[in-house]
This record gives sequence, C-alpha cells and structure tokens, in this order.
Amino acid sequence: MILFDSIYIHQGGGRTILNILISNILENNSDDYFFIIDERYTDDILKKIPKEKFSILYSSEMSRRNFYLKNHKKFNTFFCLANVPPPIYIYNKKVIVYFQNELLLNSNPFHLKNLILWIKRQYIFLLKMSNYKWVVQTNLMKYKLARSLKISKSHIKIFPIFPKLKKVNSLKRSTQKFIYVASGENHKNHKRLIDAMDRASSRLNKPIHLYLTLTENKFNSLIKGNNKYNPKLIIKNLGLLKQDMLYEKYSELGYLIYPSLYESFGLPLVEAAQLDLVVIASNLPYVNEIISNYYSFDPLDINDISLNIEKVVNLSEPNTSLLKIKSEEIALINYIND
Repeated sequence: MILFDSIYIHQGGGRTILNILISNILENNSDDYFFIIDERYTDDILKKIPKEKFSILYSSEMSRRNFYLKNHKKFNTFFCLANVPPPIYIYNKKVIVYFQNELLLNSNPFHLKNLILWIKRQYIFLLKMSNYKWVVQTNLMKYKLARSLKISKSHIKIFPIFPKLKKVNSLKRSTQKFIYVASGENHKNHKRLIDAMDRASSRLNKPIHLYLTLTENKFNSLIKGNNKYNPKLIIKNLGLLKQDMLYEKYSELGYLIYPSLYESFGLPLVEAAQLDLVVIASNLPYVNEIISNYYSFDPLDINDISLNIEKVVNLSEPNTSLLKIKSEEIALINYIND
C-alpha cells in the first residue's frame, strides 16, 4: 500500500498538486493508497475519498512521527508531498520526496528571518537516506536540490504538475490592468512592484490597475500610508481566490505581472501561458524554465520594472506568453506505483 503523506499541504501550489493527485487516484479506482491530510486542508474533493482511506493530523512533526511509528509497517511505498522525508528512517522500502520549496535551499542562518528555514533544511538533511528518491518540477530545481542537500542527480526525477486549462475565447484584455497572484512573503517583492507601478502611472499620466491576492492583514500592512502614491494607481485586493474565480479574473484582465525573486515553480506563470495572457516577469531562470515569449525586467530595480510596465501598456498588440512544459501527473503516479 502507498502512503501519500501530505502533512503541511493546505494552500498554494502544494494544494493544487494534492488535488490533482487525489483526482487521478479516484478516477483510476485505485484501492492501494492512504492519505495523511493536514488539519488546515479543506476541499470538497476530500468528501470523495472513503473515510477509511485518510487520516487528518495536526500539522506537526510530533503527530506525523507518531503516525509513522504506529503504521509504517502497513505501507511498502511512501510519497511525501511537502519537502520533508519520513520522520523515521525507512529501510528496504520505496520512499519518494516531492520537493517544492526553493527558500529552504537558499536560507542563510546568519540572517535572523531565515534561521527557521535553515533549521528546517538541516532537519531535512538529517532525515534523508541514500535510498530515497526525490521529485521536483524543473531542471533548475533539480540542480539546486542536488547541490544544497548533496543528493545524487540520478536520484532526482522531474515531474511538473499543474492544472490543464482551456483558453478563454472571450478574453477581454485591458492594457492598463495587471494581476499579481502571490502570497505576501518578502520574496514576492510586492513593495518594489507597487513603487514601480506608482512611477509608471505618473509618467504615463493614465490610470493603472493592480489586482493582488493577499489576505486582508497582509494587504493592509502592505499599503499602510498609501496616500503617498499617485491617485492614478488603483490597487485592489481580491483576497484568496478559489481556482474558478481566479481563472475568471485572468480572462477579465489578460495581463499577469510577476516580480517574485525566488520560485521553485511559479504556477501563475503556467496558468497565464495556458490562458493566452500577456506576461511581464522577473528576468530570472525560474521564469525561463517554464514559459517563453514574455516581457522581462530586473526585479530588484524599481525603475526597470516601471519602464517595462510602460512599454507593455503602450504596445498595441503585445505578445502572449507560451508554455514550455507539460503536466506529468500520470507519469508521476506510474513512477510511484512502479
């Protein structure tokens, strides 16, 4: 039997991947599985899983470890979806760790804000064993994971997973309306983005709309004292959107801006490319790994971000981005089952 360990998965790209895996397992009428579900995860798809096929746990290593100690003998394969190997050493059985957090690989213990991430990376390093297999979504992440955690590249497979979206025929593109789909962590670079859009709106002398997807607290903290911004910069927070509502908003706006400094994947970029959006994004390798035909800027340079926003706004027929990868959830499931 296969244990799908999805503790710590309850939002963002990890949640999307979990939902895709659950859907495929249910569609194939498989009975050889069991899920560990994080208590914070809520989704209607959970109602479709037989109650005897999952257990809801508190999101801690202690509760996770207790589960493994009591139940690990029942399973012959372990698939850990949230970066962290099993909390106990597993010998002579198949273990696959799906790694999707680049911040854990870049953390520096000499910066206080990164200390927790560094500790987590050290914990992962202590738990890993030479027989474990690892899965990432891009070749760039494969390189970084191998280098940071000293894992043989032969033990790392690449299986990108994302929803397959149909293009919207009724796309209503507005050249002055941008959406940035991201949480509020510092590396998402919201402050520079807003300053750049403020500068662009002043030089263009026309309204520019920026739509964000932050929690209310994050949004209020971000725009505190926003009266200094040009009144032609109109910022609206959409909150945490469900997928169908997000896709609808994509079709209304048609422009995605993405200034993030670090990403293990960048799901909104993939979504935007599938839906024929115009993308303006950081000139960083993680973007080039998954899309082409996009407009780029230096995410650390407010003026460069601003100039490229102005450039895109003034184009009569901007290029739409193109997807360079395909989703491989079936290949991943086959890899787990082999």
